[in-house]
Parts: sequence; structure tokens; C-alpha cells
Amino acid sequence: MMLTTLRKTFYDSRSSANIFRRSTIALAGLLMLVACENTGEITKFEPAGVILSPVSGPTSESGDSASFTVVLASQPQSNVVINLASSNTNEGTLDKGTVAFTASDWNISQTVTVKGVDDSVSDGNQPFEITFDLASSQDPSYSALRLASLVVVNIDNDQAGFVVGQVSGPTAESQTQAEFSVRLTSQPQSDVTLNFDSDDRTEGIIDGPTSITFTPNDWNAMNKIIRV
Repeated sequence: MMLTTLRKTFYDSRSSANIFRRSTIALAGLLMLVACENTGEITKFEPAGVILSPVSGPTSESGDSASFTVVLASQPQSNVVINLASSNTNEGTLDKGTVAFTASDWNISQTVTVKGVDDSVSDGNQPFEITFDLASSQDPSYSALRLASLVVVNIDNDQAGFVVGQVSGPTAESQTQAEFSVRLTSQPQSDVTLNFDSDDRTEGIIDGPTSITFTPNDWNAMNKIIRV
């Protein structure tokens, strides 16, 4: 037996009196009801499905985590296993790669924690996805059930720039030299060249090349020495 509840409120417009009555059409949920001939009991059939909560917020390279929950929409006839993963483990990782439900705990939400990863690259806030494999179950209603991905944003904490070390001391007209080192504040995605020179060559000059190149491999090494 199929039960459908339908409520209608009609819209009436009377131009002479300028009276308007707002209309709404509300359609309540559709329930499938089965009456047992012998006992008269009524059984309600819920559709198979997986309920994912929204992700609680962004992650960050500073260590902030986010989370979401997973729960089944109805009691399965057999165990249900769902594998999940991060689409970019350089931006975020999960505390578990599988959630599993049985006929006894199907309605107990399981929490998945997403942790941001610090990549040392000044690449801005990066979105990534939580992806799900097709559900695995001997219950035909849940077998191969497809879930939509969840999107998470990892907040960047890196800024492009240079760090200049302390100058070793003053120079002197007796040709006493001084030196200092330079490095980048974050890992570049390609080579970075820094050009430099003395602003008064009558007082001091650069003793050596007037440019330094940093690569993604040596960007944070304080071994780029400048002598004056």
C-alpha cells in the first residue's frame, strides 16, 4: 500500500479588492508501507544510502584539522565497507582509510579527521578532495553504492621573501671585508635569482658575483655568502 500526503493551498487574486492569498504546495515524504496479512504489522522500508556530514572547516599548514562524519541511512543485510582517501596527500591526510558498518552499528556515526600538511611552498590556499571508492557489501542495496567527493581547503602559511643574515662586521679602507648570508623564506616552485650591488661604490664593492640563484632544493640553506 502506498501513502502519499499532499497538501495544497490555492492562490487567489482579486484585482478589485487587491487581495492576495499566498499559495504553497507541500508534498510530504513518500512512504512505502507493507501490511502483513497475519499480524497486521506495518514495516517501513528505508532506502539504502550513506549520509556524509559537511566538513567542519578548512585545514591549515599550521596544524589545524577538520572532520566529517559517515553513517548509513538504513540497516544493511550485510556488512558495508567504504574506502576513502585524500586526493592530494601533500595538502591533507586522513586518520583512517576505511569505514565499516554492520547490521548492529549502521546508525552510529563514524568520524574522519582531516589534517593539513605543511609543504613549505608559498602556493596559496589549496583545495583538495576526499574521495570514496564504491561501497562493498553482500547487500545488493549497498553494493557498489557511489558517494560524492568532499572538498577541503588547506590554508597556506608560507610567504615568499628573503632572510638576510647578520653582517659579520664593518669594512675598512685597509681592505677589511665583511660578509652575510641570504636564503628564501619558502620553497620556490622554480629557480629564483636575486641581483644586488653596493649603493656607494666609493665606500664598498661586492667581492664576487652580484647575483645569487636559489633552487627548490637549496632555497633554505644559509650558504649563499655575499662579501663586501
